[in-house]
Amino acid sequence: RKLVKPISGSISVGFGQMRDNVRNNGLLISASDNAPVYSVSRGTVLFSGELPGFGQIIVVDNGDNYTSVYSGILSKVSKGSSVSAGQQIASSGTSSNQPMEGVYFELRHLGKPVNPTAIFK
Repeated sequence: RKLVKPISGSISVGFGQMRDNVRNNGLLISASDNAPVYSVSRGTVLFSGELPGFGQIIVVDNGDNYTSVYSGILSKVSKGSSVSAGQQIASSGTSSNQPMEGVYFELRHLGKPVNPTAIFK
């Protein structure tokens, strides 16, 4: 299925590129503060909160063994929420312990990173 883009903006670090000597398993998308961040597909929020070194993150179970991860955000949903494709789930922005400049998005299938750029609408 095709996915909705999580946010408007240019990709500053692509899938598989190196960032701080670590292979990037997702996309880092440049974004201005307070830009809307959208769920790429329908699903259920598995986690919404802070993780040390990542700031606030949202993890969504999108069904069919896919999960999506959003970071560099200020969450607007809570664990257990049902979301639809294109629904705003967060705003771009920084929290106290977030090191990234932009919104980080990762798509996983059966726990393995997948390059999402080819499947965006």
